[in-house]
Amino acid sequence: MKGLLKSIALTAIASLATSAVAQIPVKQMVTVTELKKDISVKQLDINAQFCRVTFMPSTSDVITFEGKMEAMEESDGYKINIDENYGVASVSLDYPTEAKSSFAGELTIGLTPDAEVSINATSGNIYVNDLKGSNIKIKTAKGKVTIKNCDSNIIAETKNGEINVTKYAGTLNVTSSAGNISIADAEGDITFESSDGSASATNIKGQLKGKTIAGTQTYDNINGDLNIQGGTGAIKVSNSEVTINATTKSATINFFKVTAEMHITAEKGQIISAGSANGVKLTASSDFTTTEGKVNLTLLNKKDELTFDLQHAQKGDIGLIAKGERTTKKQLKCGSGPIVITGRTNTGTQTYK
Repeated sequence: MKGLLKSIALTAIASLATSAVAQIPVKQMVTVTELKKDISVKQLDINAQFCRVTFMPSTSDVITFEGKMEAMEESDGYKINIDENYGVASVSLDYPTEAKSSFAGELTIGLTPDAEVSINATSGNIYVNDLKGSNIKIKTAKGKVTIKNCDSNIIAETKNGEINVTKYAGTLNVTSSAGNISIADAEGDITFESSDGSASATNIKGQLKGKTIAGTQTYDNINGDLNIQGGTGAIKVSNSEVTINATTKSATINFFKVTAEMHITAEKGQIISAGSANGVKLTASSDFTTTEGKVNLTLLNKKDELTFDLQHAQKGDIGLIAKGERTTKKQLKCGSGPIVITGRTNTGTQTYK
């Protein structure tokens, strides 16, 4: 009986505690300052700091600006400033340095096609949507950068944030120290670089340059010129028709259903392709060079299309194999086709099947 009474008492206490918590009102942020303004100049310099920023097309023939800041407590120390001097509109934020409560901000900016924008941010995310003709430079520390459906010239740099680009045309240059980079459905002159983050490019036409140090690189359905620099992260190229120039340190480069002219140098990494009908078809003379890595490629070309000029620096290593020709010597020359394959390895084997 005592146990039953104790259980009932505990249930009652828990119920009262839950009811008390439910009755505590959740405090909402309040708007502490806001600003709406048309900007007549074409050049914009923004210090967005912690704000979420959205760029979109202007609905008029001038740059439109809407901004607000919110905080948990009212204060007179918050302000959005826009100063126009010498044809440049500078946007900055004031907020109390002694503020103990949370605060946030949001800026929405409509750009004209001839606008030139430079934006610096710390932790706020940046969104760029549906722009045509604008020139934008983005620099953020922790914020994520998202670019969608633009035909513009954009430079974006972040330290720890991600960069995601979809449906893009124009000149694009994106850099991330630790965040991942994703580019899809793009056309033009595109460059990306990441230190520790991974990078992927899908459905790209034009000139594409990619570089990572530790992160992986994945390319799918690329049509044009592909220039790759790799460090330790693996590299995969699939379903593409390209002219490829690549240099790597210890990264392995893997090809799957690729039609290409290839010029590849790897220090310790391997140069390999899928077998059967999923390998590589060469469209022009190509060269492969490694120091310690091996070359193992399945070639979809007919044998009479190819000429092999292969050399091995070390004596006594596993021999060179080329479309049925095999030798344990340091050199193999065979074939009389118009496409010349030049292979140079130090300790790694070369196999062309």
